[in-house]
Amino acid sequence: MKCYTQLTSLILAFLILSLNTFAQKTQKVLIIGIDGVRPDALAAANTPNMDALIAEGFYSPHAQNSDVTYSGPGWSAMVTGVWSNKHGVTNNAFTGSNYENYPHFFKYIEDYDPNLHTVSICHWSPINLFIANAHADFTSNPSSDAEVANQAANYLTANNPDVIFLHFDDVDGAGHGTGFSPNNPNYINTIELTDTHVGTVLQALYARPTYDDENWLILSSTDHGGIGTSHGGTTVEEETIFFLAKGEGIENELLLADSTVTVLPAPENCLDYNHELQMSNGTGLQTLADPIFNFGTSDDFSVEVRVRTTNPGDVAIIGNKDWDSGLNTGWVFSFEYPSGPNWKVNVGDGSQRVDIETGGQIADGQWHTLSATFDRDGDLTIYEDGNLVGATSMSFIGNVGTGSGIHIGRDIVGDYAYNGAVAEVRIWDGVLHPNDIGQWHCQNLTNAHPSYNNLISYWKLDDNTIFNNFTNQSNNTISLQNSGANWATITDITTVDYDFTNTPRITDVALSALDWMCIDAPEIANLDGNSWVSCNPIPTAFDVVLDEDYIKLYPNPTHDVFEIKGLLGNYYIKILDASGAVFQTLNTSNNIIQIDVTSLPPGLYFISMVNINNGDLSMQKILKGL
Repeated sequence: MKCYTQLTSLILAFLILSLNTFAQKTQKVLIIGIDGVRPDALAAANTPNMDALIAEGFYSPHAQNSDVTYSGPGWSAMVTGVWSNKHGVTNNAFTGSNYENYPHFFKYIEDYDPNLHTVSICHWSPINLFIANAHADFTSNPSSDAEVANQAANYLTANNPDVIFLHFDDVDGAGHGTGFSPNNPNYINTIELTDTHVGTVLQALYARPTYDDENWLILSSTDHGGIGTSHGGTTVEEETIFFLAKGEGIENELLLADSTVTVLPAPENCLDYNHELQMSNGTGLQTLADPIFNFGTSDDFSVEVRVRTTNPGDVAIIGNKDWDSGLNTGWVFSFEYPSGPNWKVNVGDGSQRVDIETGGQIADGQWHTLSATFDRDGDLTIYEDGNLVGATSMSFIGNVGTGSGIHIGRDIVGDYAYNGAVAEVRIWDGVLHPNDIGQWHCQNLTNAHPSYNNLISYWKLDDNTIFNNFTNQSNNTISLQNSGANWATITDITTVDYDFTNTPRITDVALSALDWMCIDAPEIANLDGNSWVSCNPIPTAFDVVLDEDYIKLYPNPTHDVFEIKGLLGNYYIKILDASGAVFQTLNTSNNIIQIDVTSLPPGLYFISMVNINNGDLSMQKILKGL
């Protein structure tokens, strides 16, 4: 009898030890939002903390914000789980917001259990001001990314948050300042600095005394990418974001978009050029600040340029103005705000402006000649490939001279970078005749042109050289300053087309967080996102309840089938023998279940029953007879 009692004690100890993993840990979520991170730049940067999360979790560098790629609508989509047609925000002023019907996902947590503690710490304060304040238990708007990290670390150390949302802003600032590009050192350096801030937060998270009893989901994403020094458009560079989910039970997976590689013949340039001047990442060209380019308050002039691009956007292809506002003095060739698809011409005098947005959709990778005539007491008229496409009065526009010369590939302060090739830049004194524009738009320029004597400057940009191809005596002082643009031999073009159908969306963040917390958003919320995780409570230590009166095994002993009665809730059940070997497992939410043990050898067995809802264990014995 003593041996049997010792054996039973050993078995019970073994079972308690082996079943320690069945009580539920506390579900918690940390969301790390990093503004304006292109996934290709994240891959190029040295980011050990983000890399460690990626290495252990689910990651897609091809997630999408396929809506409005400004920060206001982007962060709104992330935290509400719906697109702008529902949350209402299409700009950074948050006008038109409909957060009453489509609130921050904190609202669903609040409704589910008011005791769950939600935190939002954001460098960009409008996220809290317009979205989170109504539902977060704690909000803060630090003035730096470093302070976001420090506040988050302190909060994790001193408090017991359940869901935390963090926003880091400096990467977006670096993109606007010097370019959103994996080839931009300043942008990359800022991503790397932000990674150190992420490390500060993670160190505090992992050091929590209760961390082993908590089941943290770490989500990380961004609101948009960028192209040149801006975003807001529909290019792949602006819409492609990253999505990261790391937590216990989440499989390590890299999810890429499906892709198709296509080789296209070299774009035909009717001028038979062998090279092209390519501009990207904030590079550009500019002339010296010669008065000949000012055109003052009354001088007529014309501008022509050949372009090839696949990236429309809020850019400065060629002009003489600060493009931060169309009212600013000067003129510029660009695209319809904010991202095309049509090209446009703008002219302003500091208080008034004129815009023609009727140009065609030229971002097709082929060469196009863009022409504009500025008749100071008449019309601004634009032409595409020699054909008239739009005209409007500009007689009320005053001085357009900025004294800055001509800038190609960016505006006069180095912003609004154009991504593409340029050639055949022609600046004229006077209004060109429409017939001459049509006849000469795709011919090499010679002195046979009827307005040749009105040519001010002419840059062919065709043969690895940058110089003025027009040698009138009055123009010898004009030179072009090379500011980083690159020459390329014109060759066949290899393109990669991506199918993003099966990759995550920015709206998936909110639903993934809710699912991890085992919270269902109400059907009326009609969320647009998908969840990439599941409610998967991880067990931890629990209380052992032996031979509870309300759970009965009958008949006992048994020969073939016995019933378990009195189960209240969801149970995980194991049948083990005296050695601890598991013979059968099952999940049930039924009050009474039948278990067939016909195939088991005769002997003593232990039935462990773990209540998944509260972690309680009931363990009973049953004897299987002959």
